[in-house]
This record gives sequence, structure tokens and C-alpha cells, in this order.
Amino acid sequence: MASKVAESISTLREVLPHARLITPKATEEYQALNNSYLSGFESDLSPACIFLPESKEDVAAFVHSIRPFVSEVKFAIRAAGQQPLPGCANVQDGITVDLRSLRGLDIKDKVVQVAAGECWGSVYEFLEPHGLGVTGGKSTSCGIGGLATQDMYRH
Repeated sequence: MASKVAESISTLREVLPHARLITPKATEEYQALNNSYLSGFESDLSPACIFLPESKEDVAAFVHSIRPFVSEVKFAIRAAGQQPLPGCANVQDGITVDLRSLRGLDIKDKVVQVAAGECWGSVYEFLEPHGLGVTGGKSTSCGIGGLATQDMYRH
């Protein structure tokens, strides 16, 4: 399995040469990212790589390139890192996709667009001057991507 993880990371480096793929070798940045979860249980997990996509195109390229590895490599998705249970937003020896760089809020043609890396507080603040509201997380620091993913798994 370790060889498949290494192979998947190598493939990501080829497909996304500009991407931020942080491994434990980048000690300070890796530790800062991995220790920023609300729960110590999540921080106790050590992914082989933390991927920080900067666009929806990066996410699409990631999904496409990891398809051959999905049966053998574990993946996790992190938005704001508020989930308390280990394995909700981080993964041991796999690849964690950290959405924090995917930011943006827009209203166009009466449709609100919210990027996956936003937190609910930013959304509430953005919508209020427009007289709009949305049902979301109780905590303003709760991430869009994590709450949306969590709700998918409940159904």
C-alpha cells in the first residue's frame, strides 16, 4: 500500500506540477497544517501528503488522476477542520485534500456561489447586506466543504 501512495503522489506531481503537495519532508508547513484541526484526534493522524488545491480545475485534475488508486489509497477532505472524530477530515498514510485555498463568494443572476473553502461566517456576512440568509453551520468557523460532505454521508 505504501508504494501505491507514493505512486499516487508522484502521479499528482506530474499532472499538477504547480500544485501544493505538502509531505512530512516539509516539516514546518506540514506540521502547521496538520496541527490546525479543532480536534487533537484529527491532528494525531499523519497523511502521506496534504494537497492544497487553488482552483476547481486543480480539484478536477486531482479527482481524475487519483482514480486508478482509489481502491488502494485512502483519501480525506478537509474544509475548516472542525469535525471532532478522527478520520472525518484527515487520514493516516493517505492523502488529505485541504480546501482552505478555495475561496470566493458571488451573487449573479439571483444565484449565490460559494467556494468550498469558505466558512459559514463569511457566507452569513456576505449575504446579510443583500437581505439573504442560508441554513448552515452553527459555528461561523465551520467550513462549507466539511459540513456539505458530512451531510452527504448521513443520507
